[in-house]
Amino acid sequence: MLLVNELKYSKKKHQWVPATWWETLKSKEESDLEFTKISKINATNRRSGAIDGNALVTHTLGRKSCYDVFKELGESATPHKLFEKTRKKKKGEWVNPRAAQTHAAFKEEMSRPTSIGEAPDEYRSYYNAVNGFDKKSRLFGTGDKRAEVWYEPPYNKGARRSFSYAPSMVSQIATQMNNE
Repeated sequence: MLLVNELKYSKKKHQWVPATWWETLKSKEESDLEFTKISKINATNRRSGAIDGNALVTHTLGRKSCYDVFKELGESATPHKLFEKTRKKKKGEWVNPRAAQTHAAFKEEMSRPTSIGEAPDEYRSYYNAVNGFDKKSRLFGTGDKRAEVWYEPPYNKGARRSFSYAPSMVSQIATQMNNE
């Protein structure tokens, strides 16, 4: 089955496409300035961070969801482990420069000195490494809703970095268990 996008960019009319549809699709881009503007924005977004016009790979999941990977990790799941599982190739390479930079920032956060005898907090370090939640209350590298397991999402979705780290009940219990 062909998608509308494939029809729009094809050179010849397919037999099953009514002539009126074909003419509308072909004339839409030339006549509608808003449509053209949105098409250009979408094309740019598909190639964000692109090298030589080819879009960069963003994760290694394929059709699998972040939730499935989260379930596979089980009780050992942490934001950074989920990030590594979904952004690192089998050969150990990162899928794109942003993933490599995030990992480096996480390692730097983990190496920062803490109080004497206190281990660095992996949850806080990851949160700081990815600069917190984005405008849509998502945490980079954890999927659409996975971050809510470890962190309280911000109430004000417009405030990107004004939200401070607030561990969820799960991470608080995990920290208590690790300390004991």
